[in-house]
Amino acid sequence: MTSMMQISPEIRIANSNDSLKDVMTLINDAYRVGEAGIMIDSWTRVLEEDVQTLLDSRRLYLLILNKNIIGCYKINTDIEQDADGKVGEWGCLAVHSDYHSKGYGSLLQTSAEQTLRDIGCEVAQLELLTPTNWVQPHKERLRKWYIKLGYSLKVENDYASSTVKVPSGEKLMGRDNLTLATDGDFTVYRKRIDLVDYYVTQ
Repeated sequence: MTSMMQISPEIRIANSNDSLKDVMTLINDAYRVGEAGIMIDSWTRVLEEDVQTLLDSRRLYLLILNKNIIGCYKINTDIEQDADGKVGEWGCLAVHSDYHSKGYGSLLQTSAEQTLRDIGCEVAQLELLTPTNWVQPHKERLRKWYIKLGYSLKVENDYASSTVKVPSGEKLMGRDNLTLATDGDFTVYRKRIDLVDYYVTQ
């Protein structure tokens, strides 16, 4: 009986050889579940030009397994310098549905934080969009996961000061493909970045 060689996943910066359409589909499929009831039914999280912009600015990281794109995240270092140091943001984390519950989300999160740390950030930031007046199960799971990872409100113990309220019908970033179906809260969470175990392959 021939043994199968185990292939390890790789995380790397996206490049011009990667399929924009594959990345766009990956992100939109993942967020279609996460944003259910929050965005209008015809919404699209990212367009192909959004992915191209991330690729051109070298802010998009891909999780590759068996030459297939199965996950991603993006980073943004143009945030601010606060009392704790330089702030960098990660987001747009997505994992293909065939690879859920296998630890790949945590792998991407750890990589994102290490990437920010490697480029001089002392604080990691993320944003969470939730309904204002009801609980969306997927978003609640994410919130609990972030807290478990050590994230807390941008303004300690002050939800209101860490949150921007956005009314139903608002077009996020002025785009028709990102229209809220309900009142929403954009809440910012932060944590100081400590040593992490995973280093991005570049």
